[in-house]
Amino acid sequence: MKKISMYFLFVCLLLTGCSSSKTELPVENTEENQARLEINKIQLPLEPDCSVGSYFVDGDMVYYSINMPVGDYGANPDIKFDDSMETEIRSFDTQSATEKLLYKYHAGYQVDVNDMGICNEKLYWLDSAGTEDEWFRVVAISPDESEDVEILFTSKDISESCTMITPETDGENIYFYAEDDGTVSICEYAQGELKTVQENVYVNSPYEHLSKWNDTYATASKTDDGYEIVTIDEDGNYSDHETVSDVSELQMNDDYMTYLSDPYNYRNEVNVIRKEDHGVEQIKTDRFFNYGLLGNYLIFNKSDHITAYDLLSGEETELLKAEQDSFEWMFRRGETLCTKNGNEIYVIYNETVGR
Repeated sequence: MKKISMYFLFVCLLLTGCSSSKTELPVENTEENQARLEINKIQLPLEPDCSVGSYFVDGDMVYYSINMPVGDYGANPDIKFDDSMETEIRSFDTQSATEKLLYKYHAGYQVDVNDMGICNEKLYWLDSAGTEDEWFRVVAISPDESEDVEILFTSKDISESCTMITPETDGENIYFYAEDDGTVSICEYAQGELKTVQENVYVNSPYEHLSKWNDTYATASKTDDGYEIVTIDEDGNYSDHETVSDVSELQMNDDYMTYLSDPYNYRNEVNVIRKEDHGVEQIKTDRFFNYGLLGNYLIFNKSDHITAYDLLSGEETELLKAEQDSFEWMFRRGETLCTKNGNEIYVIYNETVGR
């Protein structure tokens, strides 16, 4: 690491129970190109003892699941599950500070909700409310209409042995890794059809989020020498990039590919491949929970604080510090990263002016 300058960006606007605020970190890279990170803090209006499950930020709108308090079954095993404990899906408009109930389950138990997203103007998510033969299902609703959920597909539509996926979206397609009896494939759901894009790819865990950029997937394949990092375009064409001993949390944008090479041990380094010259650089930092690639920045979630490492200048800057609890898993959607701390959601954007 060339240089480290750590400081905390104070959010100067006072937050109420239903509000959001924004702050910026300008970092000038060249005279013609000034990149900046923008941080938006959103505080959701929650009832006491409720908690946020899955969430998705779409501009000024936040969509999220609410887990209701169900009591202490250990202390009182006679507690009856009732309608007030059912999982809810809500939206929150950060501009008008308006919350709306979109959907309420009537399952008779708390439903696990994960991996929300917006695809073709519909809000989708993965849930555990299917039949006994279905490990999971992916459902959708129209955020502007009050209706029952539409089942897009279930685990049985993929395979009998597929127990979990982590769906992602580019706004038009839903895509993910799926495992069938030890074989991992890249799958897509598009225009009402579920299809396999590529079989026999390697992923450290099938629960990893699949990286896609400009209609091209970044993944890996197993070889005699290790694992080959590859990209696959929409026509199924392969491009080889690097042979490595192991790979996980692979991410990509126009200029870089990044990955972890030792996912099981002490996480304090990320490998960076520069697409322009195929050069590889190893970036070391303090131990982190997970990371995200955002333009020319590596964003490190270190649980109690979040930092940004500039790949152009070699400087690392502290962006956020948790006053209590810790930051949860950080999700990447295009040029946006999101993480959560309690009922507060932090959205980190990458913006470039001068291009």
